Amino acid sequence: MFKLPISVPFGLLSRCIRAGFSSFKQYPFLTELGLQETNLGAYYNGKWQATDSKHEFHTINPANETMIARTHTASLKDYENAIGAMGEAQKEWSGVPMPVRGEIVRQIGEAFRAKKEPLGRLVSLEMGKILSEGLGEVQETIDVCDMACGLSRTIG
Repeated sequence: MFKLPISVPFGLLSRCIRAGFSSFKQYPFLTELGLQETNLGAYYNGKWQATDSKHEFHTINPANETMIARTHTASLKDYENAIGAMGEAQKEWSGVPMPVRGEIVRQIGEAFRAKKEPLGRLVSLEMGKILSEGLGEVQETIDVCDMACGLSRTIG
C-alpha cells in the first residue's frame, strides 16, 4: 500500500492524480515494452481484454512518488475468464513434448535477453530498486529459462 510522506500535502497529491498527472512520458522504455499510460484491461488468453471494472490502480514511482501509469483493475468475471483460459492452455501444454517445451522456453529467454535493459529499468522504476538490481532480476529470469531449456533435453 502506498503511504504518503508527511511532507506531501494529501490534497495536492490527490488533485494531481485525479487530474491525470503522470510521469509516463519521462520513461520512453515503457513504450518500447508495449506499455501505455492508461491500460484498460487484463492480459490473458494471449491478449489484452477489456474489463468492465471502473476502479483504477495507480502505479507510483517509489523514488519520487509520481504516478507512472494507470490501469483498471480486473473484475471477478475477468479473473474467472483468465482462470478458464489458463485451464485450457494447461491442457494443451501438457500434450507438448519436452523438447518442444524447451524450445519455447528458450525463445522466452531470448525475448527477455533482447529486452533486458528496458525490463531492468521497469523493475527498477516500479520496485524502487537501483538499476543494477533491476537488471539482475531480469538476468535471473533469463538464467531460469536457460536452465529449463537444458532440463527439457534430459527429461522425457
